Amino acid sequence: MDNSKTSAILSQLSSQFTSLSPEWRKFLLSGIWSRITQNLNSSANQSQWIPVAIQPFLVYTTPGMVQCLQQKNVTCATFQELVKNLDLAFPMMTNMKRQELYPALKLFLSSRQNASGLACSLNTNSSVWIKQNLGKFSAFGEYSDFLALNTNFSALDVLPVLTVPQLANFSLDLDAANNSAAISSVLGTLQNASDVYTFLTYLNADIMSKNMSAVHPPLAQALLNKTFAAIKSNISAFTTQDWTQLFQDKLNAVLPAITPDQISLIGQNLSCDSYQAM
Repeated sequence: MDNSKTSAILSQLSSQFTSLSPEWRKFLLSGIWSRITQNLNSSANQSQWIPVAIQPFLVYTTPGMVQCLQQKNVTCATFQELVKNLDLAFPMMTNMKRQELYPALKLFLSSRQNASGLACSLNTNSSVWIKQNLGKFSAFGEYSDFLALNTNFSALDVLPVLTVPQLANFSLDLDAANNSAAISSVLGTLQNASDVYTFLTYLNADIMSKNMSAVHPPLAQALLNKTFAAIKSNISAFTTQDWTQLFQDKLNAVLPAITPDQISLIGQNLSCDSYQAM
């Protein structure tokens, strides 16, 4: 079947997409995928190999389809074309589908690492690298994944796209923890008290997994200040349970660094139970 006939068929299928059942959409994508990938190989950068007409079907992409590219030993440019198109389909995918595709993308990149530990990185900064190779799916990775796939990876270049758990893990890096500017940049991405509490939850878990005895003082001080600033507007409504959660759970790792000035931010209108919880 020549390309013109293939394009005509794909366009017709695309126009009928909404009338097809999910089962038929998956079935048709499987057949289409076999057709459009049959000539992919390692000999050339084949950009725009994904027809625009199949874009609606990409929400049903499977890990096996991504692994097909790995088996064909395609170039990074060919893989990045897939990531670009999957990024367009990302908003329409279920969260489960997004999660199951990330390991397949990661596996492809692992197979393309060179002797320097760089996977599909051609003198690009970390912001471009993560967009080209993982796109929005990076939200399902660990910060350690990015370091393992790109030895030149710099979290400071991509702070806006990192999740709160990824930021918490990065903050424990020695360089970040002792760099006040880096700490300020990281904590500046936390938008509200909920973000701060989530950050502290993952920070505590990372500290435990790394068998760390304490948080570096610059990071501890900055986190205490950020936390008290985040809860300031609601602090008068805090219950004994809230204080217990904050001081005995969330701030557990940074409390050794607390100062009298920071304690004074809490105020004096506390019940005895709340005071004891602190």
